[in-house]
Amino acid sequence: MDTFDAHEPFAVALASLLARRSGAAHLTDDAAQVGRLALWEATLTYNPRRGTFKTWAGTHVISAVTRYLRGERQQEALRPGQAVAAPSCPVETADLAQAALKVMTARERGIMRAFYWEHRSGAAVAAELQVTVRRVAQVKREALARARGAAK
Repeated sequence: MDTFDAHEPFAVALASLLARRSGAAHLTDDAAQVGRLALWEATLTYNPRRGTFKTWAGTHVISAVTRYLRGERQQEALRPGQAVAAPSCPVETADLAQAALKVMTARERGIMRAFYWEHRSGAAVAAELQVTVRRVAQVKREALARARGAAK
C-alpha cells in the first residue's frame, strides 16, 4: 500500500469534517475530492526532515479545503436568489460591515483586512506593524467588540 492509499481515509475524513463544521454539508463530496488532491500534492512535496507525513498532509488538506470552501461561499454570495451560508468573518452582512468599518480606526481596518481578506497570520501582521502578536490580537479583539456594539 503506498502513502496516498494509506492516508486517503484520513484526508477524506478531515475534508468532510471541515465541510460539515463550516455549514457546507452539501459540499462534503466536493471537499473530499479537494482533500484527495491536496493529499496527492503532499505526497509529491513531502520532506521527512520537516516532520511526519500525516502532519504534512493534514496541513495541506486543511489549507486546500478551507480555500475551496471560502471560494464556494463567495460564489454563493454572488448568486442572486439563493440562500447564503453565514460568512466566515464576524460581521454578517454588508450593511453591518459598513457600520463596523465606520467605527474602526485606519489601523484596525488594516488589521482586519490582513486577517480576513488577505488571510495573513497574526505573526505576519505583527512583524509588518512592528508590534507583538499579542498586541495585534488585542487590537483585533477590541475592534470587533466595538464593531459588534455599533451593529446593535
